[in-house]
Amino acid sequence: MAAITLDRVLTEAESLPADEQVMLEDLLRQRRLEAWRGDTAAEAKKAAKDFRAGKLKSQPADDVIARLRVDDVRELNQAIERQGNKPLAPWAKAKKNLGLA
Repeated sequence: MAAITLDRVLTEAESLPADEQVMLEDLLRQRRLEAWRGDTAAEAKKAAKDFRAGKLKSQPADDVIARLRVDDVRELNQAIERQGNKPLAPWAKAKKNLGLA
């Protein structure tokens, strides 16, 4: 089977009627979310197994939370840098795109 390019997929998607484009967007978002959930569950199972096997040490919750906050700030700053001077999306649209609406 020949490889399909992203450009070809976009061209084909743009030729769909508007309601089918929305449906395609929703299906892709749902599949990405399901894949993320599966990956997260697999990582959690592996971490629990490694912890039970003594491969991981327990840590104070405050230390873990502090590291997560640093990571969140770093990711936020990277996203802001990527955004550059592009206009921001309206909050309602951003919530919908993130599956929060």
